[in-house]
Amino acid sequence: MGDLTILALNINGMADLKIYRMLKLAKECRINVIMLSETHKKRGRDKLIEDKTWNRIYESRGTGNSRGVAILINENVPFQELDVQRDREGRTVFVKGKINQVKITLAVIYAPNRNTKQYIWNTKKKLDNYAEGTLIWAGDFNLDLTKKNKKAINVNKLNMVDVHANQSIRDTFYSARHNKFSCIDYILLNKASIAQIKKVERKPIFLSDHSPLIATLGLSNEISQRIWRYNSVVTEKDEYKLKLQEEIKEYYRINDNGELSKTVVWDSFKSVLRGQCFSIESYIRKSWREKREKCIKEIESIQEQLRITRRRNINSILRQKKKELELMDEVQWNKMRQSVRQRINGWGTKSMKQMVRYLKRRKEKSCITKLKDKNGLVKDGRKELEEIMRDFYRELYQKEQVNNEEIKIGNKVNEEDKIMLNDEITQEEVIQVIKGLNQYKAPGIDGYTAEFYKTFMHELVPYMAEMFNEVYMRGIVPETWKLSEIIPVLKPDRQPELPESYRPISLVNQDYKIFMKIIANRLEIILPKIIGEDQYGFVKGRSISEPIRNVVNAISHATKTKRKLSILKLDVYKAFDKVNHEYLYRLCKELNLGNNFCEMIKNVYRENTACIRVNGQRTENIQIENGTKQGCPLSPMLFALVIEPLAYKIRMDETWEGYKIGRKEELRLNLYADDAIILTQRPREMIKSMKITLREFKKVSGLSVNMEKSEILFINTPPKEQLETRKESGLKLGIKKMKYLGIWIFKTLDKIIDGNYRMAWKRMLKQMSRWKNKNLRQMSRIRALKILIIPKMMYLFQALPGIPPMAKIKEWDRKLNYWVEGGKRPRVRKKLIIAKEMKGGWGCPCLELYSDAFQIERAIELQVTNKKWVRFEKEMNGVNCEEIIFRKWDKRNIDKLIGPMKGTMQVWKKWQGRISSLKSKMSTVWIINKDKESNMNRNIQTLKEKGIERLEQLYDREGTVRENKIKQWLGEENWLQIRAICAYCKKKENINMVKREDNAFEKIIREKGEGKKAQASKIYTMLIEADGCIIRDLKSMWETELQITEQEMRNVVETIGMKRNTRVREMRRKILHKWYRTPCQLAYYYKKGSSQCWHGCHQKGRFMHMMWECEHVQYFWQTIQNESNQILGNEWVITKEIAVLGKREEMGNKREIKEAIIECAQAVIVLGWKDKSKWTVNKWYQYMVEQMEFEIMNVKLNVVKTNENRTREMEERWTMVKNYIMNQSGDQAIRNKIQMLYSI
Repeated sequence: MGDLTILALNINGMADLKIYRMLKLAKECRINVIMLSETHKKRGRDKLIEDKTWNRIYESRGTGNSRGVAILINENVPFQELDVQRDREGRTVFVKGKINQVKITLAVIYAPNRNTKQYIWNTKKKLDNYAEGTLIWAGDFNLDLTKKNKKAINVNKLNMVDVHANQSIRDTFYSARHNKFSCIDYILLNKASIAQIKKVERKPIFLSDHSPLIATLGLSNEISQRIWRYNSVVTEKDEYKLKLQEEIKEYYRINDNGELSKTVVWDSFKSVLRGQCFSIESYIRKSWREKREKCIKEIESIQEQLRITRRRNINSILRQKKKELELMDEVQWNKMRQSVRQRINGWGTKSMKQMVRYLKRRKEKSCITKLKDKNGLVKDGRKELEEIMRDFYRELYQKEQVNNEEIKIGNKVNEEDKIMLNDEITQEEVIQVIKGLNQYKAPGIDGYTAEFYKTFMHELVPYMAEMFNEVYMRGIVPETWKLSEIIPVLKPDRQPELPESYRPISLVNQDYKIFMKIIANRLEIILPKIIGEDQYGFVKGRSISEPIRNVVNAISHATKTKRKLSILKLDVYKAFDKVNHEYLYRLCKELNLGNNFCEMIKNVYRENTACIRVNGQRTENIQIENGTKQGCPLSPMLFALVIEPLAYKIRMDETWEGYKIGRKEELRLNLYADDAIILTQRPREMIKSMKITLREFKKVSGLSVNMEKSEILFINTPPKEQLETRKESGLKLGIKKMKYLGIWIFKTLDKIIDGNYRMAWKRMLKQMSRWKNKNLRQMSRIRALKILIIPKMMYLFQALPGIPPMAKIKEWDRKLNYWVEGGKRPRVRKKLIIAKEMKGGWGCPCLELYSDAFQIERAIELQVTNKKWVRFEKEMNGVNCEEIIFRKWDKRNIDKLIGPMKGTMQVWKKWQGRISSLKSKMSTVWIINKDKESNMNRNIQTLKEKGIERLEQLYDREGTVRENKIKQWLGEENWLQIRAICAYCKKKENINMVKREDNAFEKIIREKGEGKKAQASKIYTMLIEADGCIIRDLKSMWETELQITEQEMRNVVETIGMKRNTRVREMRRKILHKWYRTPCQLAYYYKKGSSQCWHGCHQKGRFMHMMWECEHVQYFWQTIQNESNQILGNEWVITKEIAVLGKREEMGNKREIKEAIIECAQAVIVLGWKDKSKWTVNKWYQYMVEQMEFEIMNVKLNVVKTNENRTREMEERWTMVKNYIMNQSGDQAIRNKIQMLYSI
């Protein structure tokens, strides 16, 4: 960063509109540092401004409301803070730091009206002692420093330079009271500064009563790099979008003539269209600013006339012109404000993202301040940092010589899969990938985002498919694919001074990503067939929880049986970055992946270069001769292939053995991409063999393992053997735990379960405590739990096989419910809190039920899958030949079980009778042999080998027993067992069971058997609904007061669940659940006070009375009845069913407006629940306007799903409400709000 642009302004108060206008000016002028005086902010925790771009704020608020100074630094400035000094009066702030290792001191001042000279002198003396490097001193000095007489204090005497000294007009403040201009605001620079004054500007007085001063200072001779990025603003209007569409067609009509390759035409097309986008964007920005800039110039011209003539009538013209500019800005500010409000109060994806941004602790842009070079010396210069990073990655990606030895591999790709993988790329594949692109991902060096490809998908797909096929079938790769940008991202808990502490993420172009994703979609079908079952990373059908379960099962078994177990965690050095390209190409050939695929890999990785972005600046390009790109969709799958020969060699190694459970099952290797764990009972032999294996693998592939950073965990191993292992391996001993895939592995199952859950809960509490001062409604808190809190615990439920501490889980559930209620006891039953919203509840997550749901999912997996951890648990408990789900588990049977399976079956026993029966067609064939007769066992095992696993497979589609097939499968000699099997199947109850449709639980089992994921959420829903129907309970709650059927109550619940406005949604649900406390309830709870209505009608204050029956409430409802009849122009009766629950069946036509009328009236009643003076028609008008604003803005902002006609329809729907309120309301603010809404 070579230049620093500064804005100095006496803002005279931080009103919302004024903040918006100031930030707008800062954006237009590309300001880096804002120096404010007179912020008028009271002391408190609230931030000066809520804007992610200005996340570094240094301020002093002082004691008086008329004071306050602040320095705001843009997030793009690589500022390294060294020291901050504030005064207590809110008049000065000094900040000392470095920008690109150039020392700089920023100081802002708001001088007092009295003893001004002395105050400035004293401040200057403090600055002389404090400042280092370039000093920039700005603010409101309350004194003219341009006077040159002997008594006056001026810039020269301060030994400073006024950067605006050469401007013809220097006045910065106008006093309307004295009708006088004066120069009291300055940006001063110390004379010894190395900074070069490049550009200065004085804006007219329009933001406050002071002029904004702008100065651009050159801190170095380097030119800052600007990076182009596609801006969706170029397609907001149909005319611009059509222009670009025509440009695409015209370009390809002229250039795609067969003379040039498709890749050259494509690269040239991106350059041409980039120019067109830039041109349109510049025109749009210019048209946006034209009217506003014209108004600012007129203000400047009028101010000049006023300065010369001092005529007060000109001052009135000036005020009118300023008001015109303010209204212009206010329209834009209102549009932004309404957009934010709509997203906060809305219900959908955008609203959730808005809330996540609000709640998540924002990470500052990573700024590398210092690094160690090869000699261990710490460097902090900008050029030095770039050189260190460039040299480190140049060496990292430098080609290493590997042996061309034969690569031994277990499985190879069959011919059918090879043909599929190497086939031509179709347009349908391109469309599928483009539709799935994440539009929030950063673009590559060409600047084109995912949004660009989605917008012009239909125009681009034919040409992209042709270009992709040229790459895949002919090996001609676009030149733009060979250049990428590396973003160093600091790894967690690493030293920031070391270059190796940063993960190199490659920003590649979106067209490259689309192509690679198409290939990845094909390859993921093949991977499970050629990758061993102990590799769980990026292989379809395998999950991250499986390797964790394997390890935990081994630990549980070793602890129970007192057997030795050693767990070695390997640290693979820079795994993705050290893959040798020649090895990768030879491996693909060996795996029989096909010529097109292999040549594509070879050509795509040939002659690649990359630049590294260090503190916003790009280094010179380096050669990439090793590694796969972290950021490419294909890279994780390629790495799974790369490490498979090593995994194969470890599996086949007979010099040592893994950890065995029973006769057949052995666990020796667990892989999740490069996260490798090895288990054994003979660590010394294993270490010896592994050192040889890893050394040989490095020679072939270039990948190496850092044994010094690897860890080993011993269980039931004598100390002597541990020491001998250390001598041979150099591994660190004495560790009590290790972290694997986000889970802490301890030496016993109980410690694993207890330790991980306690740490997760502490993190959750810490996160919730950070939200203490956030303004969150009840439904927002529930959404925060779902998005940011519960997933942390759900990962443990999914990954850890044992039962969590249930007493603690129930306690945590209670604390979460208290937090949702704002630190108070919940007012409704737990059943209503956790029930799904569309079923009548609040939808608050319940940890206890989620825990049980994941345990039941594990029980289903034990029944229908044959994963390694499933085989381990069955072998440990001797239940290989038994039904798991559809059998009766008594306490005696469960007590015999060991390991995690015991807890799983305890949970299943608790819920079995409530969500499933003992009879099901999804039962395994083992259900037939309840007596465990050995001959029958052999015959059932034969059926399983023939692929007959479920009971339903013994019947045909009509429900007839397949006797002939059973005889064919088992053989005539087993006639006795065949007869027994057929007799069991012919039972009437079993035939009826097979004929009926799948119930909800059977559907889940079937989907799990098909390999589908996310079944735990469906089980969770079943557990919630197992306690009965919420709709029926709600009907019972209201049936003594209202005439409502069960279906009508269901309609009410569904209507509330579909409300997009969260405030309305929450209020109506609270009314439905009688959440608001009544005098009768409070008198009952506290045994004191009156149970009579608070509004003075001397009646019992029950809920229905407070909402409808009270005479004061009745008067308000009658007023709303009259108002609504005048709005709608017809008569309709507001019944108590409509008024209280919003029963839609009785509303007739114009239902949306009537519903809004009722909801706004309910909001007024709730607002004045204890104070009837708040029940005013004007308040009702205000709520109606807010509802109108929400509905109209909701349509306008959802541009993807709507059009101008839909917006017009929504505005016309609310026209009658708008016209009536404009005529009837005496509140000018309400009328202004409506005018502003319809002007956007």
